[in-house]
Amino acid sequence: VTSESTLDATEISIELASRIGSGSFKGEFAERFDSTKMKPEEVYHLSIEVALIGSNVLVPSTNDFEEIDAFWSEVNNDGREKSRLYAENKDNADLNILTPIRFTLGETSNHIDALDANEAVTIVEKVRELSKTRQAVLFTNARLAQVDDNLDKFYDGRDRNIYHRWLEKEKEVKVVLDKKLAECLDYRKLDVAMLIGTDVPEQISYKEMLIFDDFLGDGYVPEPIVLNEVTYPGMYWEGYVLDGEPFYKGTVRCANDDFLIAGPNTIEELSSHLSAGMCKARYYNKNAIY
Repeated sequence: VTSESTLDATEISIELASRIGSGSFKGEFAERFDSTKMKPEEVYHLSIEVALIGSNVLVPSTNDFEEIDAFWSEVNNDGREKSRLYAENKDNADLNILTPIRFTLGETSNHIDALDANEAVTIVEKVRELSKTRQAVLFTNARLAQVDDNLDKFYDGRDRNIYHRWLEKEKEVKVVLDKKLAECLDYRKLDVAMLIGTDVPEQISYKEMLIFDDFLGDGYVPEPIVLNEVTYPGMYWEGYVLDGEPFYKGTVRCANDDFLIAGPNTIEELSSHLSAGMCKARYYNKNAIY
């Protein structure tokens, strides 16, 4: 409700009270104007927006109070009919889509056992440990999402099959992350007593994290490497790896002394500046100097 003049909150009271239960919906709309405190020339505007799920009634486009009262009567009648049908046939598929919802506010002390000092410290430590595990998963997920976005843009106009291959492989390895995140969420659902007596989900192991190296640009391909169908002996690859082969971008180093030959850059750019004998020539030149 808005007013063209200064609105006194004591002049009007509008309340919408509703409850959703199993098979029933109840809504009540009540309004009260204190006309004794109003000036005749005051103008009030009523704006109504209603969204209903599970109740077959037509929401009127009106600012008239009487029509709105009639509308809520129709809603209540529809709810009572649904309640009657639900009582007669609880297996009715249409009624089962209604989900009971209830929010309550109250003292937590009535529902949660009081903790002594040691228990409180234990809870804090367990939650801190859980946070580390969860954050590691979320961070890795965020890195994968960033790489996904970069690859999607990079392969726009290029061979999209390569990107789709990476995407399928990435979905396979993300199962590890999804499983660990589910463990963290399940742990958070435990009550206080269970939290204290239950081990916190462990962080993803170093061995498990290694499977993400290829997807995050930390992979490794030993010599010889193949870039754009050209073989480069004596060189190894560090960067993105797909199916055991160099992919997208990375660096190229000599296998005999780890000297950086080129990169980091895309495979296309790297291959345009490399020659197959660069590491071999460098090896002989270096030995000749000494």
